[in-house]
Amino acid sequence: MGRRPCPFAHRSLCQLPWRSNSLSIDVEYAAANRCRATRGCDPGRRRRSAPVRADAHRTADVQRGFAPRYQLEAVCDDCTDRTLGAHVDLAQANLVTQTNSSGLGTRFNGDQCTVCHNHPALGGSGGFMVPNPQDPPARYQPPENPDVNLIPHRKGGTNYVPSFITRFGPIREVRFALKPDGRPDGGVHQLFTVVGRSDIFAPWQSGSCTTLDLAQPDFETENRKGNLRFEFPAALRARHSRWHPGSRDSPTSRGNRPCQGAAGHRRHPQPQR
Repeated sequence: MGRRPCPFAHRSLCQLPWRSNSLSIDVEYAAANRCRATRGCDPGRRRRSAPVRADAHRTADVQRGFAPRYQLEAVCDDCTDRTLGAHVDLAQANLVTQTNSSGLGTRFNGDQCTVCHNHPALGGSGGFMVPNPQDPPARYQPPENPDVNLIPHRKGGTNYVPSFITRFGPIREVRFALKPDGRPDGGVHQLFTVVGRSDIFAPWQSGSCTTLDLAQPDFETENRKGNLRFEFPAALRARHSRWHPGSRDSPTSRGNRPCQGAAGHRRHPQPQR
């Protein structure tokens, strides 16, 4: 029999005649293993596995996985409108008005996964949303960029909207190219803060959170200086996380402590928005 042309970096693995199926499988397996250790080497033909069929159980698992992505975040555990983890009707997921999760950091870009990942479906990129979901359907305004009216003013928020966020423009994340001292920055600077929201402290807690405690970044000055770099929400990736303990937007970061509820922030790290 003839010899098969070798596509691998180490031809010695392919110099055996292909006399039987078992031998060909052994040679293919050995060559594939060798190629895993060789950068840029294609292991060649692979055996196909049977396709996974979507039965009722798998479909139910997918639906259960969708639900947390539609949850609306509150700031503290005892400030949610509904029970933590309460069911969300997926058909109305982009019109949710009652919070049922407690993962919102003191600085944020959005308070729901679908703000940045709902077009053309969950997991995609940013899309427009109805800015007044609390009103009757007959009074809904045309969908628009949720960073203009919906997100910055939800729950009484008093955020100003930077000039580069427009009603029918793209949803944007902002990075600063340089720090004030001229060193490279590159980090995301969240657009909004929780100042003015009604769910910062639990009803049984006292406290205050003002712009003196938690100011928004001066985006307009940085924009005039040409220091802003914009990023658009892409499809969800595993690296996305809502906040990390001790980070700038974490409820445990030192700079945000005046705006933390004393016992209302009993949280575990959750997925980023």
